[in-house]
Amino acid sequence: MNAKKWVYFLGFICLIFVLTACAKNGETKDAVIEMEKSRHFTEEEIHEAMEAVKEQFQSFEGCHLTKLWYSEEDYEKEIEVYVNSGDEVRKSLKKEDIIILFSNFKTGPSSINQGFNPDSTYTDWMWILKRNSKTGKWQVIDWGY
Repeated sequence: MNAKKWVYFLGFICLIFVLTACAKNGETKDAVIEMEKSRHFTEEEIHEAMEAVKEQFQSFEGCHLTKLWYSEEDYEKEIEVYVNSGDEVRKSLKKEDIIILFSNFKTGPSSINQGFNPDSTYTDWMWILKRNSKTGKWQVIDWGY
């Protein structure tokens, strides 16, 4: 390989490294997890919903999940708002097949690309998940405030 090709090759490798380093997946491994006792869901059901949120959060490039929790009181308040403020499809959902989790997370300098304020902290961020049956897998269907 001649010197000119070698310089291009090294430049290309550096560019890939920089782009990969800047586009980090959302980080979840250090998140504080809190689960209140629930009359609506088992601990295993809540845990499975949390795993679905963590998986979805990985698409939040440059963000760091700091806390993820289930609050029975907040769930009961928000589920009523969610079901009653939607269309007929939403109103027909069974509450036992909808769970709402909450989180705090920090954004990085590149998070503006996803519509977040860079270098900011988001608190009480809601995650709405549904399943098709009592034994179905949780799927994140909505998130935000």
